Amino acid sequence: MRPDFVILNLVLQFIRPPEREGFIKNIKSSCSDQVTMIVFEKIIFEDPVINTTYIESYLKWKYSRGYSKTEIENKRLALENKLIPYLDSENIKLFNRCGFSMVEHCFSFLNFRGYLCRC
Repeated sequence: MRPDFVILNLVLQFIRPPEREGFIKNIKSSCSDQVTMIVFEKIIFEDPVINTTYIESYLKWKYSRGYSKTEIENKRLALENKLIPYLDSENIKLFNRCGFSMVEHCFSFLNFRGYLCRC
């Protein structure tokens, strides 16, 4: 029996960009023809000022919660070149290329988006 519902929670951003389309197509091909896929991802914005604002706000939040500069820097280094977010529009185009004809936002908070994708 092939699943008709899939959730990807903060997964794609850790898959190298050249491999993302194949990854989603592989998931889609193992599911029923009427699969619904919900995807939550961190995104970036076209405006670098907005990206910087989110990063600075998040760093301030971490400092306010007692994280040290060393802990924050170590986390940043650990994720560097591993967490590669897309623009919102790039995610939507990716899902469309993979055969999802309906892609809607189902969640939005700061620089995180949720997508509801259907065939």
